[in-house]
Amino acid sequence: MSLNKKVRSVGFVLLGYFGFVTGCNFYTHHNVSYETDNEKIVKKADGIFAYTTLGINESDGAINISRDSFLNWRSYKDKDGDGDVDRVYRKLGNPLVRGSHSRTFDRDKDLTQFPKVFEEADRDFKNQMQRFKPYINR
Repeated sequence: MSLNKKVRSVGFVLLGYFGFVTGCNFYTHHNVSYETDNEKIVKKADGIFAYTTLGINESDGAINISRDSFLNWRSYKDKDGDGDVDRVYRKLGNPLVRGSHSRTFDRDKDLTQFPKVFEEADRDFKNQMQRFKPYINR
């Protein structure tokens, strides 16, 4: 078998694998919505290994947005529904680096020390709320 045929066959295998993974991700996460006892949940696929979940607690109005990708995960929580992120949780999952990869930031105690974290979180939170707007009031 020539090198060109080997490269082509490896390319087809990888293309098939990533196509299958992407298809599964979109099937399980794209435009999915359901309700639990007191929470409405909506999911959207973002890419090959990435998706976003919006959860609205119907009893207290808290909004939680989780962004999950291949090795990273972050979550924003708006406890009172005012549009500002009250808690940011980030997890970086690089398996080649030892030690803790997660960090929680609370607006009440960490805003002055980490203002950029909350600026980015507020911006992404507002963008995701706009993105999910058609699904929230169904």
